[in-house]
Amino acid sequence: MLVESGTNMNRLFRYGTLALAGIPILGMRTMVFVIASWFVIAIAMLLLREAKQAWNWKETLILSCPFLLMLMDSARASDWISAWKLAETSAALLIFPLGFAVIDRSATQPVRNGMMEVFSWSALALGIGANSSMLMNAEVWTSATGTAFAFSHFYRETFASVTGVHAPYAAYWIFTAALFQVHRSLQGEQITKWRMVFALVLVVFGSVIGSRMPIIAFGIALAAMLLFRFNTRKALLWTFCTVVALTLLIMALPSSRARTVEAFNTLFSKTGAEGINSVSVRSPILDCSLQLLEEHWTIGMGQPAVQPALDECYQAKGQPVLADGSYSTHNQPLHWWISFGILGLAAFALLFGYSLFTAFHQRDAIHFSFVLFILICCFTENVLARQWGMVLFACFNSLFLAAPIPRSVKVDVTAYFSETGAPRSTQ
Repeated sequence: MLVESGTNMNRLFRYGTLALAGIPILGMRTMVFVIASWFVIAIAMLLLREAKQAWNWKETLILSCPFLLMLMDSARASDWISAWKLAETSAALLIFPLGFAVIDRSATQPVRNGMMEVFSWSALALGIGANSSMLMNAEVWTSATGTAFAFSHFYRETFASVTGVHAPYAAYWIFTAALFQVHRSLQGEQITKWRMVFALVLVVFGSVIGSRMPIIAFGIALAAMLLFRFNTRKALLWTFCTVVALTLLIMALPSSRARTVEAFNTLFSKTGAEGINSVSVRSPILDCSLQLLEEHWTIGMGQPAVQPALDECYQAKGQPVLADGSYSTHNQPLHWWISFGILGLAAFALLFGYSLFTAFHQRDAIHFSFVLFILICCFTENVLARQWGMVLFACFNSLFLAAPIPRSVKVDVTAYFSETGAPRSTQ
């Protein structure tokens, strides 16, 4: 039960909260309606005093500071409507902390588990649905060539056309669900084997997409989770086994293997004789991004001006193919730094720093691992620049902060890195 009262409004809020976790299968348009309805119910419950208000204003301000910064920045935009459309993407950073204020903090674990479970099954449904649709539609395979590189590109493009989701963001969802299932497996006294199989299936679906950074981020986040659960020696052993398993999986799957080979082959090359690929394209992107940063590192140039300035830079550097309005900085902290200056970088550091610090202080393994996963992905993609990434992060980060684990499961910090072999907090 989310709140103490048993009214119909409470039940609606409970079901609405679970519906928030259906991000992978609901789509962004439906999610906007779900979020708006859920938020209205939450505010109504507070106004009607059917729930206890549990706002932490300091925390809410920290979480919403990027959104508030975007609102202030829109005052200097030449086109206020365009500035608002960009800022609106980050409104979830304010909406979710306010909405989750009505959660009954005496019964937080069922809420967290329920949300993680719904999200995991939704991510699985996305993977099954997308791949089944591609397999059943033989016509879409006629354009695929025999090389692994061509197959990788073809698979990602087809996945996006079938689901309407940019492939890296689908990878964020699927690997997040895998983290959730590993965490759920480790919650009990014994590892739940079927959940580990569930997680493995999700990892396979995520790896087939071939996005490199989500795979790396998943491995690092999983290692962090294991350090919460086991002593250091055992956690390192599990981490080594995980690295070996991920490596074998990447080698076995054509799409992920091709993109890994591509990264090694072109890591130090620039866009040129060999043409543009997913690695070499980042050279002109980084050059132009750093050029803008050098010119606007103090107060920024305003978020609406960043993409046009990048497109102009691409044209000047002889890369007109990039100047189509879609090749952003591919680096979230860099993007906010160019947009808002030092304040943008500070907002990014505050948002993730506070979340990681609180999760570690609470000994909240899944919260820490989740935030760490998204943080790492932010260095190769503007994860928080689209609703696909922003809603995922804002929803679960706010949930974990608003519904902390019970005090009874915390451990002393000196025992956290002990070598006793006893399990640490399973929450």
